[in-house]
Amino acid sequence: MNAYQTQLKELLVKSTITTGSYTPSEFVKNTDHIAVLINGKPVYLAGESDCDASINEAKQLASSEIYKLALSKIGLTGELSYGVISGSDIDWQSSHHAIVKSESGVFEDGQGVGELIGINLTESQSLGALMCVNDSLAKILDPQCPALDNGHDLSFLAQSN
Repeated sequence: MNAYQTQLKELLVKSTITTGSYTPSEFVKNTDHIAVLINGKPVYLAGESDCDASINEAKQLASSEIYKLALSKIGLTGELSYGVISGSDIDWQSSHHAIVKSESGVFEDGQGVGELIGINLTESQSLGALMCVNDSLAKILDPQCPALDNGHDLSFLAQSN
């Protein structure tokens, strides 16, 4: 493993959230969600539309410059906002990338099965990993998350490898 991979693994072990997969139920496919949107298209489902914590999460992600930059790095650009979207308007797959609760100190290799936090509709594993190890993004998703990457150290290692 190179220095970037080693640091990323250490951060994922330390984090209280991780990436996983989610198979949507019929209820989820047909309920209203609060979502982060790019040009009105959902890229992240934070939860049910009437959940205050999910609304706050979507609002914070939509105003995050780091999240906007990360989306642009995977080719998703445009107006970043948040709003309600009907599950029936989503092109559901059999499973989606997700952010789930994790036990700090445990490495799950992207196969986390903890409590669902949100659904990453971009299907970008790298974006999901960033959300779990970047200080500001991880704290949006889990305010109890310990200090992780400050947005500079891991980026520096990625560029040098």
